[in-house]
Amino acid sequence: MRTLAVFVLMLAINIATFGQTMPKDADRALWQRALRLQKRAIVIDGHNDITSPMVDEDFDLATDSRGKFHKDGDPFHTDIARLRSGGITGEFFSIYVSGSTLKTGGAMRRAMDLIDATYREVERHPKALSLCTTAADIRRAKMQGKICALMGIEGGYAIENSLYALRDFYRLGIRYMTLTHNVSHDWADAHGDTPKNNGLSDFGREVVREMNRLGMFVDISHVSEKTMNDVLDVTKAPVMASHSSARALNDHTRNVSDAVLRRVAKNGGVIMVNFYPSFLDARTNKEENERAARLKPQIDALRERFKDDPAAFYEAERKLFAETRSTSRHTRGSSIISIISSRSRASITSGSARILTVFRSFPRE
Repeated sequence: MRTLAVFVLMLAINIATFGQTMPKDADRALWQRALRLQKRAIVIDGHNDITSPMVDEDFDLATDSRGKFHKDGDPFHTDIARLRSGGITGEFFSIYVSGSTLKTGGAMRRAMDLIDATYREVERHPKALSLCTTAADIRRAKMQGKICALMGIEGGYAIENSLYALRDFYRLGIRYMTLTHNVSHDWADAHGDTPKNNGLSDFGREVVREMNRLGMFVDISHVSEKTMNDVLDVTKAPVMASHSSARALNDHTRNVSDAVLRRVAKNGGVIMVNFYPSFLDARTNKEENERAARLKPQIDALRERFKDDPAAFYEAERKLFAETRSTSRHTRGSSIISIISSRSRASITSGSARILTVFRSFPRE
């Protein structure tokens, strides 16, 4: 296997578009240099859940996503125009499979639906999008002015305990797999859930070794710290965390401890920062919980009123929050840490970040 290095510069100093108005207090020369750097760089966003509405709502990436909302009320942040304006070279479309499928079944089917939706978007917009599975594909797309559609599975239970399925997912273009989401399953334990394996099971270790052999990144976001360490004990290749932050800055189980960060550095891997407010600032959970308690009677009334219409409920809830926002010192969306949005749905197109990342060892030509 030949491994290439793809150097990804993710440098965005409050850049939402290349043509964005320079902030009043910015250094003009530095601002212009930052814009030039981002435009030339290969910029890859590691995780985007826009694939779910692509399947569930037949969302077309050519559609203006501003003013649109997911079924749970969170706003959309992704469309082709916004990816372009943000200077994105490659977008990892999340093949997200809910942990509920462990009870209902259908995990692999859901993953296949999401993969198909990603392929169909590339086929629908061949001048804008290109399916990429290698470092050479990414460089080629950059030269052609196209956006790479990459894919990563979120929820290792999508392989349904089958290495055959894992290999088939690789053949379909999957280039990383998050070993679980928010649930512990047969071979990997999740953050914040009851452990079942004390980290990785023997089969989980076999999954990691096979991912190494294939050239598929092992993604340690969402897993427990013991699972992270087990992965680092087993892996022979660099790992990644596609959307995690630093636990030293916010003690959240979704974040990565300094001890693991040091091990990832020695491993040659990369941590891609998650801008979901709760993972960056402990105040967010506290203040959102306080708001929920304060508004509980109104929210309960809305839930009863719109019990047969979830979309209408979320719209009414958004209006309620907007009406009460002025009474809160800090609400989601009001600070720089929350600009890139909840649930990791946004790419760097929307945000404020100072990140210099080397996304290394993208495998196999």
